[in-house]
Amino acid sequence: MSRFPVWLLAAGLLLAAPPGVSRGQTLPEWPSLTQRVRFWQDIYTRYSTRQAVIHDEYHPQVVYGVIDLGGEPDGGLMPPPETDEEIMRLAGDRVADILRRLDGFSGDPSSLGAMAREVATAMKKLPASTSPAAAASQVRVQRGQSDRFRLGLIRAGRYHARYRQMARQAGVPEDLAYLPHVESAFDPLARSGAGAAGIWQLMRGTGRQYLTIDSTRDERLDPWLSAAAAYTYLRQAHDLLGSWPLAITAYNHGANGMRRAQKQFGNDLPAIIDKYKARTFGFASRNFYAEFLAARRIASDPARWFGALAMDAAIEFETFTVPQFVEPATLENYFSLSRQALRGLNPALESTVWRGDGLIPAGYDLRVPAGMAAGLAAGWESLPVTLRFQRTVRAEWYKVRRGDNLGVIARRHGTSVNALRRLNGLHGKRFIYPGQRLKMSEDRKYVPVDGGSSQRGPVHVVRRGETLSGIGRRYGVALAELIRVNGIGDASRLLVGQVLILPAAH
Repeated sequence: MSRFPVWLLAAGLLLAAPPGVSRGQTLPEWPSLTQRVRFWQDIYTRYSTRQAVIHDEYHPQVVYGVIDLGGEPDGGLMPPPETDEEIMRLAGDRVADILRRLDGFSGDPSSLGAMAREVATAMKKLPASTSPAAAASQVRVQRGQSDRFRLGLIRAGRYHARYRQMARQAGVPEDLAYLPHVESAFDPLARSGAGAAGIWQLMRGTGRQYLTIDSTRDERLDPWLSAAAAYTYLRQAHDLLGSWPLAITAYNHGANGMRRAQKQFGNDLPAIIDKYKARTFGFASRNFYAEFLAARRIASDPARWFGALAMDAAIEFETFTVPQFVEPATLENYFSLSRQALRGLNPALESTVWRGDGLIPAGYDLRVPAGMAAGLAAGWESLPVTLRFQRTVRAEWYKVRRGDNLGVIARRHGTSVNALRRLNGLHGKRFIYPGQRLKMSEDRKYVPVDGGSSQRGPVHVVRRGETLSGIGRRYGVALAELIRVNGIGDASRLLVGQVLILPAAH
């Protein structure tokens, strides 16, 4: 077999794999999709992320070659392209250029070079009506995924059994538990360039229909809440479409889009893949169900493809519904709960919460290590009231006076110009004017659960930039006394809006 340049290694067509066994009528494997499924099977098991396959966009089983992303062009005589994406683009362009040269060429393709012979041989697999010029416009490059898929199989051990149980409870096919292999390789913190997030790669707009997404949490990142949301979406898509293959494709393309396709071609997904034309029904949508079938085939028998794997153990936890707003440091100090363990079990909570700049929300179903929930429930009311918070006013406002500017206002109120711009949408060259109302604080402010009424003495509401030692000096209160009265475990962690009890000065 002839070779591409060193960094553009030629390869034959994908190895054929035994056809998959149909798992019933709800998730059929059409014979006409077999080659497409095998393409993804090879992407997931044969080619690593350091390789990429040059193929036809509409008939992905037609492969022109494989590029090695780790090589150097021209024996190292010229500098290699700087990025993988550039290497892949140049490789695709080179194959497309060969196809254009073959258009109308009646001689022996080998006279154009060994690489042209490989491309011409592969092109014979396309429909006879496809001209070389048309094939040139359909060249695409797909990065391999075998190493990523292998890691996904290992990570899936944490979630897969519970996902199957949740699928049964939701009334959807259990095999939908394999879908995260396609979406994220079971990475709970995965994010896409399009804005999808979490194991189930839910978009923000879709996520808001089923989950809470606000300043303290993004439940798309919760492995179990997002699974429930994904199953609800898929079940609703099936209720609309009456077909699981169409519902699964709708997970990528949208239920309304698949409804339009269904009106033209019914439930014949292969026909939709081959013939349906819509601006948003692109390569990802056309191949989504085939990817799912390939992932299911591999994940249902991983040893066949990857040998023996040590799967991660299933995550075990209990749930404690937090009665009031609370700092993670309080749970650390009073209940000996590891912040790292809590963060791992609750990835939906934003990083600001774990840094100490926010609170775990009241009513939040906090996941804790197995065996810890009972202790939390029993000891909660014994926490000092100054460590358990409730939300009060949502924002503070300031009316702009003549002569004001953002710098003066920020210094006067202990904040920054950037914070004021962010809070009030003052981007670019937008100016303030007399009489304008400016938002001065975040839409949250917290006080102890009894508002401090059970304590004698004045209080101080923490402002941005203040420290506990600075507050103590301001009121003539010893730092140790301030810490003791307020039951503070970590003096470096104060919240804007936190209410401090001020003991008598000494």
